[in-house]
Amino acid sequence: MGRVMHDNIPAGRGVMFLLFTIMVLSPMSPFADVLVQPSDASGVARHVYEFADGSTEYVALYQGGNADAGAEVALPRGAKITDVSMTLSGASATGWSQLIDDDRSDWMAGLSSSVDARSGDLSLAFSNTSESFFPHGYDEITDSNSDAWLDNGSYALRQPHTSNATENRFSQQNLKTASSLVKQSQGAVLKHHDWLFMSTWSTSNFNNIVQRLYPNNLTRESTIHLEEADCNINFLHPSTYYGSYGFRDWTVTDDERMFAILSGYRYHYSSSAPTQYHRVVEMDISRDDTWTCLDTYDVSPQYSDYTAIAYDRSTEEVWIVHNTQRRIVPYTFSTAGDGQYQRGTNMYSYSSSSGTSFECGKTGQQVRGLEVNSTTFFMRCQKGSTSQDKDQLEAWAISGSSSSLVPQLGTRLLSALGYGLQFDGNRFVTVDCGYSTWSSSTLYYREYGTGWQYKTTPAPGTTTWYGPVTISGEDIVAANMQTYWSAASTGDRVDYWISADNGTHWESVTSNETIHFAYPGTELVWKAQLIGSTAVSWWVDVEMATS
Repeated sequence: MGRVMHDNIPAGRGVMFLLFTIMVLSPMSPFADVLVQPSDASGVARHVYEFADGSTEYVALYQGGNADAGAEVALPRGAKITDVSMTLSGASATGWSQLIDDDRSDWMAGLSSSVDARSGDLSLAFSNTSESFFPHGYDEITDSNSDAWLDNGSYALRQPHTSNATENRFSQQNLKTASSLVKQSQGAVLKHHDWLFMSTWSTSNFNNIVQRLYPNNLTRESTIHLEEADCNINFLHPSTYYGSYGFRDWTVTDDERMFAILSGYRYHYSSSAPTQYHRVVEMDISRDDTWTCLDTYDVSPQYSDYTAIAYDRSTEEVWIVHNTQRRIVPYTFSTAGDGQYQRGTNMYSYSSSSGTSFECGKTGQQVRGLEVNSTTFFMRCQKGSTSQDKDQLEAWAISGSSSSLVPQLGTRLLSALGYGLQFDGNRFVTVDCGYSTWSSSTLYYREYGTGWQYKTTPAPGTTTWYGPVTISGEDIVAANMQTYWSAASTGDRVDYWISADNGTHWESVTSNETIHFAYPGTELVWKAQLIGSTAVSWWVDVEMATS
């Protein structure tokens, strides 16, 4: 027996050596999930991946005019694809042929699962994310190193301005007419993102009732698409003539939202506004080509019709005029998209006798536009009967603890009926509509002084604004940053940068293109660099991911 064992020792050693060789050369993929932890590939590492089933070849069958869709490529967790190449070969009517496809656009045209389509490289989708929106509003944090100017008037980042101006309240500063102003066919006007937006009031199609106008001559630049989304815009008057949508008045908050009174009843001959054809509409107006409806509200119960609306920048409340009751009421609207709201208790009434020169508080008159600044309400009101085709600007102030507003001296007569009143950061803006199509009166876009000081003349040069630092408990490995800016002069621009290590290493940003940080960190910060006197940043949206 011992001899037999001695004779088999060389053979046993050979078998052991063969098994060891196979173990070394064979892939360990069956044990990878157990033995190998996910790791970050270094800058020099390169990996070749296979099809989802582990094979390196796939036979595609083209039958009945239908392409084969069975090929799948699986990416390990943590992988980032920097380039893709596949050799396609097969028989055709002209013989055997093959080609190499390495065009990324072809790959992105396929179906994907859990990948980030915003990345310059094909990579896995974000996991464990958080998002922050910076609309350059009142609560934006000012870093001591920033030398750009946070303009609370228009909610924007601008170049510092070198001078100031003050204009008397309701003093006429700008009066323009244009073919875009059509009698009985427009609602309110709004200045936003340095453009003019005017509501038409001549169609039953809600989606195209807002036009973007050039501020210098009021010519139409484009028609904004209004996206109804989940809102119920269905309160049109049944008449083919009077059944048209238009915005009576609107106001912009400091977070790129608009609250507006939308009417489905084009009737300019009455001081009342039937509630069944009106709703308060909340919209996302962060982009100038598409405004998206977020919610609608019926605020008429117990308080009847409503005809004007304004945002108080000091209290962040939205105020609404309930015209029949001659009452101005503050509202806070739900963010849950459920049409709910809360009325504030600090509401005010306004009333004037028939013998006074103040029109807003008289019975039978209509408030057609509203603005508010802390303790004073500014109104565009109908003067006399509607057939007189006249309006008037008035100011009404809070007096101590009284709930009754007091009219202030100094009014402005307007030569036609109109809608809306908005403070654009410098002046009050409004527009005429007219009583009738046969009237000889001229319609105007109007700007009036406020009595408040505002800045003028932007300085040339380059300035920087630093956003706040966002702290994370884990390393931030990637981020996506959407930006919105404009510049009136050729060559002026806004450049954006982002850092995951509190500014030690910066990476240049292309809007809505994901960045995979070369230097991950736990302190995310962004900056905007304004180049040229007309460069303006409107908002920044940052989504960051730790995996």
